[in-house]
Amino acid sequence: AASPTMIPEKGSDTIQINFEDPGIQDNRAPAYQIVEGYVDPIAGLAILYFTSPCGNVQFQLENLNDSSFLSGSIVGTGLAMIPFSCSSGQWRLTLTLSSGDEYIGEFTI
Repeated sequence: AASPTMIPEKGSDTIQINFEDPGIQDNRAPAYQIVEGYVDPIAGLAILYFTSPCGNVQFQLENLNDSSFLSGSIVGTGLAMIPFSCSSGQWRLTLTLSSGDEYIGEFTI
């Protein structure tokens, strides 16, 4: 049986994570973004939404100002949350899918 899960709402205090396309597409079709995300600095979370199941996803979340980082893995299905310090600075989130594709997102707190 499934149990209900609280899904954090995207409020006015959230910060969008801007992900780059993992590769250059050979056609002129719009890029399909497999992951979207935002940061809730009040809750101390990076909140990701996977639009397609991606299996086990490795992540590295790095503060580019002080070189501190956090790494680990998450399940790339539906909603995923990564708790972190939310300290000030320029941040980069690198997601590596089991296929080897990398998605890189950046944001500033």
